[in-house]
Amino acid sequence: MLELIILGLPIALLQTIWKATADHFTSQPWQVIWILVPLGIVAIIAARSSFGRKEWLLDRKLLTFLSVYVVMFSCAAYSDLLVWNRKVTLFGQPVDRNWLAPAWTGDWRYKIVPRKPLDPDDLVVVTRSFSKERSVLDARRQLANLIKWAEENGAKGIAFDVFFRQISGFDSVLCETVRKSKLDIVVGIEIVEEGRRHFPGSMPNDLDDCFTANQRGHLVGLRDADGVVRLMPLFFDDENLEALSLRVAKIRGKTLELPDDKRLRFIAPAGSLAADKQGAIPVVTYQELEANPSSRSLLKNAFLMFGEDSPGDIFVTPFGNKPGVVAHAYAVHSLRTGHYFRRTSWWSALAVIAVACYLVALWAARGIPAKQFLFRVACISVLVILTSAVSAMLWLVWLEVVYVLAAIWFLAIVLLVCRVCVGKRLIPNSTRRSIDQSHD
Repeated sequence: MLELIILGLPIALLQTIWKATADHFTSQPWQVIWILVPLGIVAIIAARSSFGRKEWLLDRKLLTFLSVYVVMFSCAAYSDLLVWNRKVTLFGQPVDRNWLAPAWTGDWRYKIVPRKPLDPDDLVVVTRSFSKERSVLDARRQLANLIKWAEENGAKGIAFDVFFRQISGFDSVLCETVRKSKLDIVVGIEIVEEGRRHFPGSMPNDLDDCFTANQRGHLVGLRDADGVVRLMPLFFDDENLEALSLRVAKIRGKTLELPDDKRLRFIAPAGSLAADKQGAIPVVTYQELEANPSSRSLLKNAFLMFGEDSPGDIFVTPFGNKPGVVAHAYAVHSLRTGHYFRRTSWWSALAVIAVACYLVALWAARGIPAKQFLFRVACISVLVILTSAVSAMLWLVWLEVVYVLAAIWFLAIVLLVCRVCVGKRLIPNSTRRSIDQSHD
């Protein structure tokens, strides 16, 4: 226990310094390599001094090696090194990201996490089919019609998962409709990419005055290299431009508990998986509302989420292929209920890595036979995975296990190789027997 405390205190101090300074000089996860390489050199020097000794349990040099080793993996975990680069990607545009570890390795949590049901009068998604023949004027007229239908049928508000790029002759009419409406209305704002920078775009002049800053939300999502949308940033650049889903979730006036890193790992409501239709978010098409006025009763007391249902706006999520507007609706549900995955604090992965690696080093130093040693390492690995599963099911905590498992097994292989190189045991038989007797 004393050795573990001696190991943990300097590591915690170094990791605190790293957490406070990393974001200032690493704009991309891969840049942490410039820190890990010097640490690795220090670890190798400490290892070469330790592994040649015959009489040690965990002496100062091995503790130095183990400390640097744990710091390296905890820094990698904090920096998402194995993810390599998660680039901001606008919904509807191609993904551009490289990775070292497949992002889907953590998706098993979505299959075991409990999901909250949707309130019957909570959200209704309205979609319109893509049409090349539809003019900008007709598209704006549809938005005005939807506002009118929502108000006539007692809806609470409406969010448009669209942004306005072109000018139309109907803009002044749409703007007047928005001004007269008593509904809470939120609209998307275009994010323009220029060079390698992204910044909020502007609206047509006739619409700029009727959609205030508090009515605008960005539509940015984060798609991984496998094309799956798992994260939604709640703010763009600064806290002045909130996500569309966050704008909608705030409308009810309820205080929201936001994730610490301001990135939402949303969880779909109950009934949103392909194999479980009961309780899913109601979806109705604009064409159905237009052709069948009786279907508009579905809008009563609901908040509408309106968006395009087209091949270019279909996204892969952990819950199946969904239109972008449905993904935003999932995000609204997660924010309103507080039901989303939370990443653990930086020190949690550090603590797990430190304890697990300490045990691995201790077993290797005691000269435990290779098969028994690997069996114990496998047991620790299973325990880490089970802990992560229980944390996800009970507390919606996302305990990252990739870095922990990588640290455990890489250290085990290194120590086994070193043990063979120095003569199968790192401490003499007499010392090992005395240790075993003390444990007995």
